[in-house]
Amino acid sequence: MKLYMVEISIFFISVLVVTLIVRMKNRDTRINIPEEVPSLLPLKIRVMKGKGSKEAHFINVQFKGIIPVYSVTNLAFVVSIFTQDKNGRVEPVLSVIDTFQKPESKVFQDLTRVGEIHENTGCKNWTSVGVIPTEILQPAYGGIQKLKIHTMLVDLDSPPKDFDDKGIALISNDYIYNFRIKGYHEEGEYINKSRELSIQLGVAVAFSDGVFHEQEEVVLNSWIRKTIAPYSKEKRIQLQKSYDKALESAYQLAKDNKIEENEICKELYKIGEEVQNYEALELVHEIMFADKEEHPEEVKIISKIAVMLGIDDKELDYIRKHKIGRLDKALARIG
Repeated sequence: MKLYMVEISIFFISVLVVTLIVRMKNRDTRINIPEEVPSLLPLKIRVMKGKGSKEAHFINVQFKGIIPVYSVTNLAFVVSIFTQDKNGRVEPVLSVIDTFQKPESKVFQDLTRVGEIHENTGCKNWTSVGVIPTEILQPAYGGIQKLKIHTMLVDLDSPPKDFDDKGIALISNDYIYNFRIKGYHEEGEYINKSRELSIQLGVAVAFSDGVFHEQEEVVLNSWIRKTIAPYSKEKRIQLQKSYDKALESAYQLAKDNKIEENEICKELYKIGEEVQNYEALELVHEIMFADKEEHPEEVKIISKIAVMLGIDDKELDYIRKHKIGRLDKALARIG
């Protein structure tokens, strides 16, 4: 399956940062009150293999040392992931969970706000500034991949404006990871079928409370747009027709009370990979929260879907909550 080949550059990274900043700037800002220390080392960033209290595995992004700012700055760390092959070709890694996505895209991105800091401020110990749940990632190609994990420090009040602007600092770390799934450049037709089945599950959950709300239809159509976004124009048109047809068919079956989520789950589990099962479970969760209410019927059917897809129904929630969002250690300032 041929995908649109994305050109990756510092400009691309900056665009991701600016897009996310637009969403984040309206949130409250806090002012850190750091402890005083005699000295701090220069800024360093590392990536470490980690494991949560459940089965989910994470890559931890950590920093220590002095942050290179020279006036009061509304600071944030932005983490993005790319793969780099032997020929130097760099491509983005996708996420199947919205919490770790660039807005309106499936490209992985994680942002941790620090708040307003002064010059000569940093951390004397290794401090987490981002997490990467490996189960939800899909690279361009499966197998052993060299990940380029970019960590950019940005001023939320003065974000990067062009491709030469790397923010306050941009540091890249390499990390080798073995993906046991197909990459998005290697997807076969079974992937399209898996996503059609996911749409059917979404409709089944939407109808489980007896009403197909307008917001639920919006969520389904938005999910379809994000899913087809990485593809070429020709492929997007083809997939849009295919997924729209799956949505219309599922809607009619649900109206006639003939949609069988058990059979859909069995087929999805049979033909899909774990990442597609996560993708389907993420979609039905989005459907459940579309109308801002948690209906008992929807909770019940989603729990059943999770079991049939072989995923702990609390696993997605656990992954979302593992997102750091804030520093886990206090800042320090040179006295």
